[in-house]
Amino acid sequence: MLSLFRHPDVRAHALLFAFLCLFLWPALGGGKALFPADILYTLHPWKALAAEAGFSFAHNDLIADQVLQDYGWKSLIRESLQRGELPLWNPAILTGVPFLAAGQPAVLYPPTWVFFGLLPVAQAYGWFALVHLFAAGSGCYWLLRSFGARRSAAWLSGMTFALSGVVSVSLQWPQVIGVYAWLPWIILAVEGIARNAAAGLPRRALAWAVGGSAALCLAWLGGQAEIAIYGNVLAAAFGTVRCGLVARRTGRSAAVTAGLGVLLMLSLGAGLAAMQLLPELIAVSGNFREGAASYQDVVGWALPKIQLLAFLVPDVFGNPAHHSYFDLFKGVWQPVAGSTDLAGEARTYPFWGAKNYAEGAAYIGVLPLALAVAAALFRRDGTTRCFAGFALVCLLFAFGTPAYALIFNLPGLNQLHSPFRWLYPYAFCGAVLAGLSFDAIVAMVQPGRSGSTMAAGAKRLGSALLVAGAGLMAALLASWMMASASLEWVQWARSRSPALAAAFPNPEMLYSYEMRNLGWFALLLLLGGLAFVLLRRSRRVFTGVVLVVVVADLVSFGGGFVTFGDAGVLNARPPALEWLRAQPEPFRIAATGAGDLLPPNSSALAGVDDIRGYESIIPRSYVEFWKLMEPPVDLIYNRLNHFREPAALDLRLLGLMNVRYVLAADPIPGNTMALAYQDGMLIYENPRWMPRSYAVYRALAVPDDAAARSIVASPGFDARSAVVLEGASLARLSTTSTVSSACARSKAHRPRSIGRIATFVRVLQRVRKLPRRRATCALRSATRSLITRNVGLPVSNGSQRRSSEPSPSESYVRSARVGTPSAVTTSFS
Repeated sequence: MLSLFRHPDVRAHALLFAFLCLFLWPALGGGKALFPADILYTLHPWKALAAEAGFSFAHNDLIADQVLQDYGWKSLIRESLQRGELPLWNPAILTGVPFLAAGQPAVLYPPTWVFFGLLPVAQAYGWFALVHLFAAGSGCYWLLRSFGARRSAAWLSGMTFALSGVVSVSLQWPQVIGVYAWLPWIILAVEGIARNAAAGLPRRALAWAVGGSAALCLAWLGGQAEIAIYGNVLAAAFGTVRCGLVARRTGRSAAVTAGLGVLLMLSLGAGLAAMQLLPELIAVSGNFREGAASYQDVVGWALPKIQLLAFLVPDVFGNPAHHSYFDLFKGVWQPVAGSTDLAGEARTYPFWGAKNYAEGAAYIGVLPLALAVAAALFRRDGTTRCFAGFALVCLLFAFGTPAYALIFNLPGLNQLHSPFRWLYPYAFCGAVLAGLSFDAIVAMVQPGRSGSTMAAGAKRLGSALLVAGAGLMAALLASWMMASASLEWVQWARSRSPALAAAFPNPEMLYSYEMRNLGWFALLLLLGGLAFVLLRRSRRVFTGVVLVVVVADLVSFGGGFVTFGDAGVLNARPPALEWLRAQPEPFRIAATGAGDLLPPNSSALAGVDDIRGYESIIPRSYVEFWKLMEPPVDLIYNRLNHFREPAALDLRLLGLMNVRYVLAADPIPGNTMALAYQDGMLIYENPRWMPRSYAVYRALAVPDDAAARSIVASPGFDARSAVVLEGASLARLSTTSTVSSACARSKAHRPRSIGRIATFVRVLQRVRKLPRRRATCALRSATRSLITRNVGLPVSNGSQRRSSEPSPSESYVRSARVGTPSAVTTSFS
């Protein structure tokens, strides 16, 4: 065992793991969680508890989605698994939406079960991130080793990939790193298939195809289908290039074997993930985003050209985690004060970029970027050209050039509204190119290699880094010596840019902040140039300096952005939420008025169901039903939020959606609801609210959804007496007039448990061995028990039913917990 740890590759992995542990130590052993719990204190009604907790501002409010979305998802998965249930449905938002089929919660992803099923949710994030960062770095390491690179070059590539900008800003989104971590393993499998096919080893090529399909399956199940698609595209493109190289060097037979292996890997990977992909495809087909944005809209959300500055200086546009700066003119640290966005809303950090900080994060480090560019310019091998071409294409897509039309016009991909996410495969290609370049530069000091093209390129690169670093440092010093003139120029820049003027209320603040950014950039350039000077003396010293500079650069970037919070904040419960939790019977809430009063999804943290929601897949039918009351204004941000106008509060339709309480910050004008609670917010009770499920005895059949919505929207329709069915035939339905308006109420909601359904199946297997009469009685008893325990509808014996009432076979259970309240019913026959 000890001999294993002496192996250089094992020691390289141990060093990688140690660095990642140090990076995430506060969440692993420091008593914190990789979770921005302080975000809660920025939301109403938790704001009322902020002063008592000593809270002033959130460390990073840009990662609020982890609180509003992912924590609720993982909590639902954990609770369901502990009950022995598979979480198919999320009843907490949007009157209930598909959960497993949504994809992003990553219900079927094995690490989700391991970490979030066994550990407390908040504490699980840190260990989940550690494992996936290590998997990402290790995969990139072995990929470079398969290309013949040295261990130092492979380690550089792995660290660059694991701590690149796109990973650091996504570290607290498990569905992103859960997919991204498998990208190098997928490409490694393609390389293994091609190499073994070229060597005439089809069985080994097959083994690589099976292993690659496992990595692809994990990527599909990881939660972010968009990044998984990009990974498949990259694998297919790399496989095509490798097959071409195999055909040129070995022959067509080997190329066909390699091509079939890659095709088998892609197909088998998708097939293994079909249990997730098929439900997700069905859910996506009914999503509101289908056809919601045109090509021009989507490319308008791509990266602007000025974003190229952030490739070199990541904080040039500001940083949501920077709440103070060093004032060069006063010589002290100052809190950020007076910064706003273009709408005038106050911020505790400066930011003037045209793109969201996380969406525009393309930073892979100064030296890795320089090495990647050198590889693209000076290395002549096919592997380098392949990854350089991929990186260029990814950038063309990310910046919304006409080339993006190739992606947008593919079936189903018009729902992908984020061209900037092509930065993920770009960062991977950049990390690979940096490793290849570093390996070639280290190799050039060997005898007989000094005259190579890469050697000449290395000399030019070192000289360029030194000249650029020294020139920039000199310019910064000169500007400081002429501070008055520099401030005039800074003031001129502020006058030309409203965003710059809003982010920095005075020129001194702007000058001091950007001097820090440019000074750090100049220092990294100088250190990189110095490393190339040392290369002439010692390859080992050069390697050490480069690795230290790269690690320091990436850790300084990502360490400030990531939030390590106190998970105990989640236990804070405002009085209004405690009051709502104490109310009997299942119900939902809605909100109206200005401001974010209990933002969408936040009520789920307190166990209160909401008709609003923040979700990437919102059923189109639900959106159309919402429009009967008010056109949704935040739908472009995947949100159905509060009602803007009090007049939109149609109490009858809200009651049909099981809305019992309406929240407001101020009194509602023209209100007919009774005030039920007031402390920090106003809570009104809807007098027309209806239970979540009940029975009716009359059905109305209509041809489609539009007709159903028309009937439900009409003031004369009484949902307590009839149910509307789309596309149903009245031949087998009872049209008897209503006898009882609400003969059943749902007292509690609990999804069908896997164990109970399995028990019911066992009953069915046993009754086949019984005499007919006894089998009928046993089956009837089991059915009654299953309905009563899972649906909440009491089933009585025939002798207890009044003769004037229809039988259960003629009644319909009306449910208000699904997408289109007027359209979904369950019948018992």
